[in-house]
Amino acid sequence: MNESKLVLLDTFASREEAISALAALKEEGIFSQIDENFTSNAFPNLQVLNGVKLYVHEDKLEKAASVLENMQPITENFEEINYSEEGAPEDFEPSEDFTSTSENGPKPKGSSSGCIAALGLIGFGFFLGWMLTYGLALGFYNKDKFSDKYDRNSDGKVDEIFYNDPFGNLIESTRDNNFDGKMDEWVDYEDDLISNLKLDTDFNGVANTLSTYKHGNLVSTIYDHDEDGTPECFSFYQNYILQKVEWRTPEDKIVRREIYSKGVLAEVYKLDTNGQLRLSEKINFKGHQLPLE
Repeated sequence: MNESKLVLLDTFASREEAISALAALKEEGIFSQIDENFTSNAFPNLQVLNGVKLYVHEDKLEKAASVLENMQPITENFEEINYSEEGAPEDFEPSEDFTSTSENGPKPKGSSSGCIAALGLIGFGFFLGWMLTYGLALGFYNKDKFSDKYDRNSDGKVDEIFYNDPFGNLIESTRDNNFDGKMDEWVDYEDDLISNLKLDTDFNGVANTLSTYKHGNLVSTIYDHDEDGTPECFSFYQNYILQKVEWRTPEDKIVRREIYSKGVLAEVYKLDTNGQLRLSEKINFKGHQLPLE
């Protein structure tokens, strides 16, 4: 059994040159092995600095050196050359610097896929760290601690409060519009832009109007005039311009609809004797009624 160890035969400037030498040695029945470290494999431009090492068994060193001296250029396709375990002595064991071989030969433990995996783990670690920090910040969040309070009429009572999250983002505000000591306006924010607005328009402590915003633009307003918890009137907007108003029953049936053109009432629909919505009025921009077609 051949117990000779692997020794360095030569160092090549590129992997292609090393493979050519390996192929020439194989033709002479000499087993050889390429040692490509991680740097030369991941960054081919650095191969000229680190080199690609070729190893043979110690007892074949002289013969292998002679083969290289007389080696002619190899023209085979490098990717088709099997330079892995084929032709290796039965007792040969790859060095610990190598993993199992693939179709194209031995590959180093370090690889681009391993590098990508490592970067992925690092990114995931940063994400978990950020989530932990955010969770802890919210866990100890105190609305009063992150609030700005104002007394707009200087009567000694706070009548406007802005609430921020631990990171300084505006999330809520409340206001006392009639200075009676009770809040009658409540606002929610997303990305520092208004998203919802609730109002108590008769100042009895119950919100009866809710406006919804998208990206800071008014989308709709609903009114609960009798304050029974079920809205009766719905207004719809586009770019803050009123487009449509509907009155509905508690069963959500529309009993009246108004259509607006550039914010001005243009058409009115009412229920007919059959309970169906029909056009009942057409109005021009001056407020004059027009004949129905």
